[in-house]
Amino acid sequence: MYSQSIYNIYFENYNHDAVLFNTLSGNLLRIPADRTDRVLPAVNQPDACRNRELLQYLEQRGFLVRDPTEETEKARQLFESFIDSNRQYILTIMPTEGCNFRCPYCFESHQCGKINKKIEKNILAFVERILSETNVLSLNWYGGEPLLEIDSIVRLSSGIKALCKEKRKTFLASITTNGYLLTYENYLKLKAGNVLSYAVTLDGLPEYHNKTRPLANGDPSFETIFSNLKQIQQLEKSHLVRFAIRTNYTAESIKGKAAWEEYLNRNLLFDKRFQYVPRFAWNNRNSQYADDQYIPFELNDNINLLHEIPAEVTPEAHRKLEGLLSDGSGFAFAEQHLRSLVKGDQICPAGCRNSIVLGPDGTAYKCQVALDSPENKVGILKENGEIAFNDHLSRWVKQKPVLPDGTDCLRCVLFPLCRSTGCPAKTNLPENVDRIWCAPLLKEVKKYLHILTYRKSPSDMEDRI
Repeated sequence: MYSQSIYNIYFENYNHDAVLFNTLSGNLLRIPADRTDRVLPAVNQPDACRNRELLQYLEQRGFLVRDPTEETEKARQLFESFIDSNRQYILTIMPTEGCNFRCPYCFESHQCGKINKKIEKNILAFVERILSETNVLSLNWYGGEPLLEIDSIVRLSSGIKALCKEKRKTFLASITTNGYLLTYENYLKLKAGNVLSYAVTLDGLPEYHNKTRPLANGDPSFETIFSNLKQIQQLEKSHLVRFAIRTNYTAESIKGKAAWEEYLNRNLLFDKRFQYVPRFAWNNRNSQYADDQYIPFELNDNINLLHEIPAEVTPEAHRKLEGLLSDGSGFAFAEQHLRSLVKGDQICPAGCRNSIVLGPDGTAYKCQVALDSPENKVGILKENGEIAFNDHLSRWVKQKPVLPDGTDCLRCVLFPLCRSTGCPAKTNLPENVDRIWCAPLLKEVKKYLHILTYRKSPSDMEDRI
């Protein structure tokens, strides 16, 4: 006896093929339009199907199940292993909340000062504790502007690196920086501390960037940042280092998008170590901009191919998709992002036990964005390396995959992709107390599937009957 998986997404794509995607198994099936009358009845009414080979195939791929209870139990185990994973610990350290920039769209209020050596010592004690429970330490330097405290970063990096070596643990490090102090000299110090991944924001050509990312005294910053990046690009020979160049587009700066992308391609992106990450600027509660200076968006803070693709199947959408995918790059983009969703790589770690943000005064947060939210302050780091957690922690890390109104997330088709975490910060906002916030993934996933199943021949990711 078979039944259809509750984690199947079904729709008709732009080519009028039937598309099945199972969010739990991650398998994708495109059924050509001339064969849907043979395959779809087997999915919808498996007990009436006499094609045993077809039924077995659909079961192997996860589209049919023999025991629905076993399927939801597998999903529950996915939730538990994700929430309580000890495979790696994700640690964010903010050596300062201070910043040398005054970006008008910044969400931080820069209330806390800088780290001291006592807190550094406490952090090393904390790291020593967590290394006994994890195999990989993934560290991100964050701020404020972390490079304002480069000496603290160097000291802590040296201590953490020594602890990981002693305990034979893997140590990975990254940094989020505005890039103004990312001189080649400082870059070498960071590299010595295992920092191989860099996120640097450039908001377009100077005429736009210098308006949204000025120094605290109002001076421009573009030339210094770009000069730093070019010097590193020219002098660094390692292929292991990676730079993400983020651009936050406002309603004004997006007018220069094409010219900026051409400039980036010519000056940096020819080097595969550099990646361009376009985003819509986030309209937040601390913003100095009016609402009409932002671009409304739906899809997870992204400005990419998905933003251009219509959600509905129409002749106009078909023609637009054909143009957007003509060079083939869209298929690789969609496949990469869909695989990432299935693996859980795009889920915010704030909802997991193996993740914490440590502020410069030793305050423990779960989210590195909602720093001013009282509910985000979940504890304080003690001298012995323990974190004295408060009652707020339970609001971030779920015990069960259940929404605040009691709804069981296990029955949701998107559960394997969001694992009941959504955005814990949004759930904790005062205005969301009486409503449910879920990850807006369904439209996004369907657009990925439209892209992947548009081509005439199947990709490595999809099967075809």
